Amino acid sequence: MNDLQYREVPLLTVSALSGADVATLRTWIARNPTPYRGQKRGRNLYFSLREVYFYCILRRLIEYGTSIATAMETAQQLVDGTPVDGPAADASVVFVHLRGMLARYDRNDLLEDHWPLAAAHLQLGKLWRHIVKSVHGEDRAPPRPRRKLAK
Repeated sequence: MNDLQYREVPLLTVSALSGADVATLRTWIARNPTPYRGQKRGRNLYFSLREVYFYCILRRLIEYGTSIATAMETAQQLVDGTPVDGPAADASVVFVHLRGMLARYDRNDLLEDHWPLAAAHLQLGKLWRHIVKSVHGEDRAPPRPRRKLAK
């Protein structure tokens, strides 16, 4: 087992890495039927790298326009199918909405010329490496936009 799987990542870091607001993450966690719910210690929530990976994938699927229930199910399938040490460096998946359902293709299944215009391309290997580097402090998470306070 890789010791990275048990590293404690706080909720604010998960928010910065996934791009989702803290309140949104808390809502997803409350409604989440999957085992990727984090662990509460005192007043704080901590996550493993696989859980962070789950929420990063979930955020990208929701940005694509997938319903929350379908996105959670799909993200769980992707994370459950990922090896313990993370996906291969070149792993990627293409998602396409088809009549209300979400179709998944491995990158090698479709030629880029045949991708539909409305397709979500997730570079899973790249996403995993970014999470690991950010947690180790080698690669900073992108800054979140700050709201302006009304005067």
